[in-house]
Amino acid sequence: MGVYRDYISDDTDMQTMLFRYSIMVDVFNAHLPAELKCQYHLSDDLKKKILRQPYSEQNDRLILLFGMGIIGEATLKELVLHNKTDFLSDVIKLEDRVRTDEDKNESERLSYETLEQIILLCANSQKFDEFSPLPFEQAEKLISNSHIFIENGFVKCDKDMAMLVNESGGQMGYYDENSDSIFIEKPEYVAAALADNYDVSSETAPIVTDYKALLCYSYVYDLLYGREFIKYACDNHIPYDENYAAAYEKYLKKIKLTFNIKAYTKKRNICGNKVNYFDYAFNTVENNELVQTALNADEAYSAEIVLDVNENYTDAELTVKALNKYKNSRQLLDKTVIEIMHGNNILLYIYDNGNFTAIDSTSFRNQLFDFDKIWSVIQLCSRDGSLKRVNNTITIPQKYLDEIEPNQREYAERMISEQYSRMLRNRRVNPLVQSLNDLKVAAEQNMEAIQKEKAEKAALKAAALQARAGRKPGISLNENSESENNGG
Repeated sequence: MGVYRDYISDDTDMQTMLFRYSIMVDVFNAHLPAELKCQYHLSDDLKKKILRQPYSEQNDRLILLFGMGIIGEATLKELVLHNKTDFLSDVIKLEDRVRTDEDKNESERLSYETLEQIILLCANSQKFDEFSPLPFEQAEKLISNSHIFIENGFVKCDKDMAMLVNESGGQMGYYDENSDSIFIEKPEYVAAALADNYDVSSETAPIVTDYKALLCYSYVYDLLYGREFIKYACDNHIPYDENYAAAYEKYLKKIKLTFNIKAYTKKRNICGNKVNYFDYAFNTVENNELVQTALNADEAYSAEIVLDVNENYTDAELTVKALNKYKNSRQLLDKTVIEIMHGNNILLYIYDNGNFTAIDSTSFRNQLFDFDKIWSVIQLCSRDGSLKRVNNTITIPQKYLDEIEPNQREYAERMISEQYSRMLRNRRVNPLVQSLNDLKVAAEQNMEAIQKEKAEKAALKAAALQARAGRKPGISLNENSESENNGG
C-alpha cells in the first residue's frame, strides 16, 4: 500500500481534496477561531455521495456555506448531486452578500432562509432550459417583491399577478419531481388553476418560467397604471430589457395621462337638432355637386392636455378631468364638437352651456341626406325664379319639393334659408356687390320691358313700368348672384 496511491491520488474528487486540505491544516498547525465554527455535519449517506463527486470550486464553496449554517443539507444535496450547471458566480455573490450583511442591523440583513432560496432560484434558472437565466442580483430583486414567492427554487405569484402574467402571454407550468423536469401548461388550464380557491403554497399553483419578463413586471406592477402598462407593453411588443422602466414612464406621460383635443366649431345649421359632421365640415361644391367635405380642426381650440394625478382613475374619470382642464384653458363656443384622442381611443363630445355631452361617432358621421340631389333642385328653382319669399320665409314650389325624399325636405328648407341668410349678410358686408347686382337685375328687367313694349306696340313706357312694379319678385340663390330679383 502507498499513501499517495491510496489517499493523495491524481483524481480530483472531493475525497482526495479533503485529504489534501487535512494535510495542509496540519502543516500550518491551523486551528479555527472560536467564533468560526462548523454549524452542521453531513449525514453519512450524503457524505459518501459527495465525496465521490468531482472536485470544483463551486462545490467547495457550497460545502462551506453548509458548514456555516447558511444553506441546509437538502439544498446542498440538490445543488451538488442534482445540478451540474455552472452557477459559481452566483455562489460567490451569495458569499459577498453574507459578508456585506455583517455590518448591517439585523432588520437590514437578508435571512439565511432567503439567501438559500435565492441560490436555489439562480441554480434552477441555469439547470432548466424552460427558464431564462437569473443572476443573483436580479433574483434578489424578484424575491423582494411582495407579490412573488419562492418555493424550492421556483417562482410563484399571488393570484392577481399570476393572472396578469398568464393574460400577458407569459409561460407558466409545473415542476415534475419524478422526472426532474419542467412542464409548460396551456394558458386556459393555468387560468382554471387560478380560480377562486387559488392557494399560492399548493401544488396546483403554477410556477413562472420567464424570469426576464417577470422582473420587468415587478418594476412597475405597483406603480401608477403599472398593470395597464404591462398589458400595453405586451400588445405593443415592448422588449423586456433595461429600457422597460423608461418605456413605462413614457407610456404614463405621453399616452395614459395625455389627451389630444381638437375642436370643430359649427359652420351652418342644416341638420337641426342632430349633431352631424355636415354642419361642421368645410364643403367644396363644383358644378352643383359636393366634391369634398373635410373636418378641419380650429387651431385656436386645439390643445394637448396632460394630467397630473397620484392615484388610479378609470379612463372615463380621466377623460372628465381632461375635459374640465381643457374648458378652463379656453373660451369655448356653444355647439362646438370636441374630439378627444386618448391612446387608441377617439371620443366625441358636444359642448353647450358649459357642459360636455358624449355623442356617438357613427351617428355624427352618418350622411343624413343626398346633398347633390337637394342642391340641384335648389339651383334649378333659383335659376327659373320659382323660389318665393313670403313673410321672410323662402318657399319652394311643390312640384320641385316632390323630387326630394320626404324625410330629407327639412334639410332642403334649412339649406334654402341658410343660403338666403348668407346672401343678405353678404349684402350688408359688401354694399358694392349689392349695387352691382341691383344694377344687373334692373338692366335685365328693363330689357324685358322694352321687348314687351315692342310686342304690345301700343303700351306706354309708364304703363309697362307700373305693371312690373305690381309683380311679386322671385328669389335667386345662385352663387354668382345672391341678390333678390327686385323690379327695377
